[in-house]
Amino acid sequence: MQGLRQLYAHTGRRAEWARLVEEIVPDFIDPATEGPLPGREEDWGLVTEYRVRLLYEARQWAVAEHLQKICVGVGPRTRPGRQSHQPAYAGGLAA
Repeated sequence: MQGLRQLYAHTGRRAEWARLVEEIVPDFIDPATEGPLPGREEDWGLVTEYRVRLLYEARQWAVAEHLQKICVGVGPRTRPGRQSHQPAYAGGLAA
């Protein structure tokens, strides 16, 4: 997915990238909590990062902020090797 993100961005195919990300959401994200499905914690962080970036670009600030807060709250507990002061999302959107 990481390589595809770059390809879609470079070729101006944002709408197609957004559709691809939304297609994989059910495989990684618990719809009730927006948190990770069991065993999908590491990939959940990447998928949530993609979603936050897309929402940010679409200027859907409130939803992007909501997901970002979940990412920060879940990230340190579920991503091995992270210090508690490091946000799970390192894409520059954390306040």
